[in-house]
Amino acid sequence: MALPSHASTTLRAWRPVALTGIISFAGVFAAFTAFAPEATPAIAAATIALVAMAAAGCVMLLRLRKQYRQMHSALNNMSQGLCMYGENERLVMCNRRYVDIYKLPPEVSKPGTTINEVLAYRASNGTFMNDPSVYRRDLIAAMARGETTTAEVRSPGGKLILVINRAMPGGGWVGSHD
Repeated sequence: MALPSHASTTLRAWRPVALTGIISFAGVFAAFTAFAPEATPAIAAATIALVAMAAAGCVMLLRLRKQYRQMHSALNNMSQGLCMYGENERLVMCNRRYVDIYKLPPEVSKPGTTINEVLAYRASNGTFMNDPSVYRRDLIAAMARGETTTAEVRSPGGKLILVINRAMPGGGWVGSHD
């Protein structure tokens, strides 16, 4: 039976490794080599680097999740309704207030829904009083020119809603409904 060389690798059973209290490279290397005595310093250093990168990635992921939760909370607690459509005329996102203002069900307020589908639903439930195809055509033309549109919409309950649509660089638009 041949002994493992630097070019070959032996399979070892996985063993739990606790690195608590180790704060120096020498300490980490000593702990690593205790569990993998055939490891060279280069293998140990590469493994430690991978562990450090994984730990940094986890920290970044936790920070991003926290930022996402904060942004999500801010958007859903705004007094205005907010919607964003991409260059393909599909809903990218909307907040809870937008859904409430127009009484949209989950299947109409999910990402990927077209502006035609949203307008058709709003026309059918009485929260859109204009011709959806004319409104869409005019809105898309204004967004293509990079213009900002403003409209006052009267809800079925008699409330006046100010709608502002702003074109985004690269296509699409953001609408605020107040």
